[in-house]
Amino acid sequence: MPSITFYGPVFLADGKSDDDGILNEITDTRTLREYDGFSYDGEDNLFSTWIPDHDDPLLNEVEISGGLMSFEYLEESQSLIGKIDYKINRLLNKEEIEALTEYTAGQLLDGIGSGFQQERMLERLDCPIINYEEFKVDQSS
Repeated sequence: MPSITFYGPVFLADGKSDDDGILNEITDTRTLREYDGFSYDGEDNLFSTWIPDHDDPLLNEVEISGGLMSFEYLEESQSLIGKIDYKINRLLNKEEIEALTEYTAGQLLDGIGSGFQQERMLERLDCPIINYEEFKVDQSS
């Protein structure tokens, strides 16, 4: 089954922001490595769950499932990346990729990603934040 993955660099925010509300970045490799393989599980947390509510005709023409948000530590760059992996019933064309990119970025900014960030910060836990402005896309058959 074909798949499409969106991935981008992660800002790992310290769950204890300063008094001015500014988040501090965690850069030590030991902590970054702890997030290798971490994912935001649960059916309501799959990005594909909310695609029908998005009501985009381009996306309604494709069977899309999954959309798990996970994190991977890259040894060679000593950095953390965030990924959203979807399963699709066929390869997407350029316009469909753009529509799914827009939808995924929106979910990170104001949907699942935002909810994830709020949960982590309320519990004063470190919070990996995916930079959707630097998304890369990998589609495979």
